[in-house]
Amino acid sequence: MYQTHAEVLPRMLLSYLGRISARNVLPDETQSRKLQELNDSRIQYLLERNELEKSRDVLLLSDATRASKKKSRRDLDKKIEEKNVLIAETEEAILRQKNEDKIVEESLKDLVLWKDGKELYKPMEKVSLARSLAKDGISGLVSGTIEDIGGYLLISVTLDTGYGKTRDILFREAMPYDGVEEILGRLTARLVPELSNRRPVTVTFSIEPPEAKLFIDERLVPDHTAPVTLFSGEHAIQVSAPDYETAERTASFDTLDRYTVSVALKPLQTVIVAFETGERGADVFFETRHFGTTSFTAEIPAKTLIGEALHGDARTYFIHEYTDTTEGTRSVIIPVNRVNTEQRIERQRKVLYWSLGLLYCSLPVSMISRGIAMNKMQAYNDGRIEPTQENIDEINNWVMVSDISRGVSIALGVNFLFQLVRYLIAADQTIPKYTIEHYKE
Repeated sequence: MYQTHAEVLPRMLLSYLGRISARNVLPDETQSRKLQELNDSRIQYLLERNELEKSRDVLLLSDATRASKKKSRRDLDKKIEEKNVLIAETEEAILRQKNEDKIVEESLKDLVLWKDGKELYKPMEKVSLARSLAKDGISGLVSGTIEDIGGYLLISVTLDTGYGKTRDILFREAMPYDGVEEILGRLTARLVPELSNRRPVTVTFSIEPPEAKLFIDERLVPDHTAPVTLFSGEHAIQVSAPDYETAERTASFDTLDRYTVSVALKPLQTVIVAFETGERGADVFFETRHFGTTSFTAEIPAKTLIGEALHGDARTYFIHEYTDTTEGTRSVIIPVNRVNTEQRIERQRKVLYWSLGLLYCSLPVSMISRGIAMNKMQAYNDGRIEPTQENIDEINNWVMVSDISRGVSIALGVNFLFQLVRYLIAADQTIPKYTIEHYKE
């Protein structure tokens, strides 16, 4: 059970954190990472110089000739001097970075999850965690433990940025096992400001009508009448309600600690439309809402809509174009599919593959028999085969086999094209169809 939670909880947390698009990189972090990069380069040059000096010392005890030793020592001295130059330049760069080149401005960078959130990070072996994070270009590693304490799930989380010391436990809380989503929400609220370097802000919403639903960054707010705590920066806000136009906007909360956002939805204009599907009755849906079973008359939003008609197991997507030129009730016919489109496409796909397979199988026989027949005919005409009745019959038999196999290949090729057309026609049924204006006499 613990192993399952150890895999599921991090992946659920990644789905929450994946909504953070960018983070503010503070000057201290950028400065520390730059100094760490320069120090790592300096240490690497020192290690390389040490190895060269060891090789020079070993050279003194080798049994190589004096001329060879002299040449090798000259080469090693040159390489050691090059490393000394690099070490000196790096030390100068470190001093400049600490003084005149010191970073004092913030920067905004995209926040991307490791492997797009599809895999959990595994540090490199035989190297420190900081070096592993630096090599893989990771700015922060969230790790933690889970424990069971008397039927409660205890989660402890730490955040390691790869520079400086590892922070103390950032989050620790116990919750019943059925409260996993709640504890993940609290953990996310604690991690977001740490990861994005954004301060919390309080937003109060005034929404009309009161029954409307509020979504922030594609997440439903259970009670929009209570103040909502967000984090500074841009947030996508969406408000929707039945029979009202949906309002969407991107709001930026950067300068203040408290904000008030007012949203008044506009009533949705509607038109009356009569829907028919001929002799086949179908259930009609718009935006997942069931409007009725044909034939019926309904009041729908005054805009172009993509609908869905269900006739048995046959599904049809259709487009109803809005026009304000028609007065009164507009009557339209929905061209519904007769059969299940998915099953039809799958069945036709198998037939198409079998047709192609048979065509491929016939081609070698056709080409080989054609080649043998042509070779024998050429040999007969050149006099390399005796003009006996037996040889003539054999040549005629190969010509007949060649003609038959070629005819079979041509027929299979025509059949493949025919099946391809049928497959394309079946696939075309998935494309939404436009409703047809129907004028009653």
